[in-house]
Amino acid sequence: MNFILYVGLTRFYSSVVKAQAEDTRRAIVVHAQGRVLDCCENASVRGVACGAQLSEAKAVLREDGHFVVYQEDDYIARRNEWLDQCLAFCDGLETGMPHEAFIDLTPHPDPGEIAAILLRSLPGPGVTAAIGPAKWIARLAAQPLDHRALAIGVDTVPCVTDAKRLLKSVPTALLSPLPLEHRARLEFLGYRWAREVAQAPHSALLEQFGRGAFLIVETANGRALDPPSPNYPQSAVSERVLFGGPVNDSLLVEAAVDEITASLAIELCTRDMTASAVTVYFERESAVPLSLERNFAKPVAAATPLRVAVKSLWSKAHLSFAPTGIRVLLRGLKRAPRGQKSLLGMIGQAEKERSCDASVRTLQCAFGERSVMRAVDLAVPRRELVLRAWRRATGWH
Repeated sequence: MNFILYVGLTRFYSSVVKAQAEDTRRAIVVHAQGRVLDCCENASVRGVACGAQLSEAKAVLREDGHFVVYQEDDYIARRNEWLDQCLAFCDGLETGMPHEAFIDLTPHPDPGEIAAILLRSLPGPGVTAAIGPAKWIARLAAQPLDHRALAIGVDTVPCVTDAKRLLKSVPTALLSPLPLEHRARLEFLGYRWAREVAQAPHSALLEQFGRGAFLIVETANGRALDPPSPNYPQSAVSERVLFGGPVNDSLLVEAAVDEITASLAIELCTRDMTASAVTVYFERESAVPLSLERNFAKPVAAATPLRVAVKSLWSKAHLSFAPTGIRVLLRGLKRAPRGQKSLLGMIGQAEKERSCDASVRTLQCAFGERSVMRAVDLAVPRRELVLRAWRRATGWH
């Protein structure tokens, strides 16, 4: 079973606007396409809700409201900050809107515990989160969680193990793996709930949707696959070594660093890429991994400079705990520059002469015998030859 964590930050957009606003007493509403995308606590108390019509929010708040049009570029820097915190727990993640992300926790032995540690480290008054076997199921099951309740163990991250049971009370319109036209047609045919779609005769679905009936059946029963497609960070590669428990042996840690850097160098060589920055994560039990970063003075692709950089960060860290694993993330990957040092450097002398003679004859036939000549065949005036000999003998120019 896959364990996909959906994370959505509460009041993400309004907090960014509030940090930049001159008058923080006004109720903040961020809107897009005529709908309320996010609002501050002051606006929520007065009855404004996410998803409401913008006209309704303006009627409620009147002159006390500060209405901001959503522009994605205004939130990229803040988005990168909290996504970088998530990278301590995964090699990559998928993000859509700046306030949300999907993280694959399948490789972790205890996804629920790791999810709770991750959520406690995130900023904001709260988060909306859940774990499911697919992205769309995790989003459907997401519930508001409080940081303080997570810290003392009162709140736990919801984990969906029986997707079919969850979908019994889900409207057909929310079955996101299905195309919009299929969902609309299912509702027109009377199947307004996912449980009704799951009980529909397969022959009837085949008659109405053809081969699309198979996806409809899989989705209604919670079996439609929807794994994350990592798109953050862009141009990055990572390797990880787990020790199976806390390790105090520096030789074992050093051997792990050698293994990781050698593997990363091979990966960079295979992709023909270079890296401009490195982040090293020292994992520990029941706590957020310690992360250390370094930017390279020039792009790196070989194992030796990678090994030196990682060991330098390790020695400067002065770890006060025994790490349970090490992960190295290379960022800022770019195509390795390649320059041609010699046109005929790998060809034998005899083959060079034959190729050159054939090319010269072809050009001479087309443009005349004196159009292309060898340098040794050029007639240099005697005066120039004397001056060359004089310069070589006296050093005078």
